Amino acid sequence: MRKLQILKSLVDFLFISTSCVVPFLILGIPTVFILSENITSDFLKIDIAESVTILHKVFLAIFLLSYLLIYYTVYKFRLVLNEFVRARIFTEKVIANLKSAGNILMIAGLLMIISEVGLKLVIESRISFDFGISAHYLCICFGLFFVVLSEIFKVSKSMKQENDLTI
Repeated sequence: MRKLQILKSLVDFLFISTSCVVPFLILGIPTVFILSENITSDFLKIDIAESVTILHKVFLAIFLLSYLLIYYTVYKFRLVLNEFVRARIFTEKVIANLKSAGNILMIAGLLMIISEVGLKLVIESRISFDFGISAHYLCICFGLFFVVLSEIFKVSKSMKQENDLTI
């Protein structure tokens, strides 16, 4: 139980510390389309001679959106940990939050890959995939893990209900 408290404390700290960045991400997505080309080109590391297209801005907005989705996943994981602390493990709330956290995390990972590949395509005119340990692939893996875990909890819940009925 002590490990659960440590995990909950770390996730709460992560959630609270990243809460300061969320308003900037929310404001940043529409601001990307409003900013002038000079400011956007400095952020994207593009030479002034090369003009910033709408595609540059779309892929940057997708990248910012993926971080908002990761923040929302941390929020869902906090809800799961709160239920665990209250010793409510096999509830519909836990199963639904784990499943939605997993799905959102997989979408965020895919959006990160799409934005990275898209920006490389638009800026450098080449397509390249980096296969290694990166945050994008880890997001997808952890998302799949959460979805599988929700399925395990769903089966465990039904087994627990059958066991409670036979006693």
